[in-house]
Parts: sequence; structure tokens; C-alpha cells
Amino acid sequence: MLELACAGGLGGGTVEVSDETGAPLGNSDRNGTLADSAGIQLLRAPLRFDGRRDRGTNAMLDVIASHGTALGDVRVKKYSVTPRSSKATLSLSSAGTEVACLEPADDKGEELVVTVGDRPVGTLRKKGKQGFIRTSTAYRLELMSDVDHQTRQLIVAAAIRYHALVYEAASASRTT
Repeated sequence: MLELACAGGLGGGTVEVSDETGAPLGNSDRNGTLADSAGIQLLRAPLRFDGRRDRGTNAMLDVIASHGTALGDVRVKKYSVTPRSSKATLSLSSAGTEVACLEPADDKGEELVVTVGDRPVGTLRKKGKQGFIRTSTAYRLELMSDVDHQTRQLIVAAAIRYHALVYEAASASRTT
């Protein structure tokens, strides 16, 4: 189980990652680089657009391991933006094949189900917002079933950058 505290507001900002006891495990910067508490890079997940920037479904992440090997990508499959909520379904792929999916389980997108194939393996839940102008959002990622190391890294990257992907998809929809 991981606790994710997304700070910095617009565009996802930075993310602090800790375990269920609150012990820090690492930090992610605005560019999607996750480093442990000693500053050693664990993975990178830079955000980019695959095609036209005015289409929210073109927002994606390239997930790269610490040693520079491409692990796969995370793409916005579909998204919804309303005045009170923003949510997205994410497709996690490796070598062009979908290996996992994060899909909203409720109307507001505060809980997402993580599936591998047709099997649910975990959840990503919004725990709440902090700050007067809600500049920090906390999430809890729980994986209840074993998944291979590469898929686990893709899921962690998607969880850490979920806020940034939803923001970019919503921003693209406002430009049209």
C-alpha cells in the first residue's frame, strides 16, 4: 500500500510517496521523475501528447526504468470533466499490449479500480484535499493481488501522475 500526496495544484505538481505507516519512500517532481529518499532515481514518467495537443485522449506518459529501459506507456483512454469532478480511464501498455487499466468506480472519480486483464488487483482512492484553496490531494494505492514487477511499476507511475494526466486532458478539452 502506498500513500500519495500530490502538492502544487495545477498540472499535478510534486508527489510525496510514503508507506501505510507514513514513512517516506520517495518524491516525484513536476517532470515525473520518482526518486527515493536518498535521491536515487527509481523511474521516470514524463507527460507528453501523442498527436494533437487539443485532444485529451492524446495525453500519455512514457514510463522508463531507472536504468533507462522503456517499461511501457500510460494513455488516457477516456475522460470526463464537470464543474465538480474530473476523472479519467487510463490504459497501461507494454510493447503495444494493454497490461492493466485504471478505471473510475464512482461518479466523481474518487475511487479507481486497477485491473489486470479482467481481474481487479487493487484500488486508487482519493483520501481528501488539504489547504484553503485545495492545493494538495492525497491518494491511497492498494494492490491486493500480486502483479509482475513491470506491471507494478506502470501502475505506480499511473497513480503518481494520475492528477497530472487528468489536468492535461481537461486543459486540452477547454482549448477546443
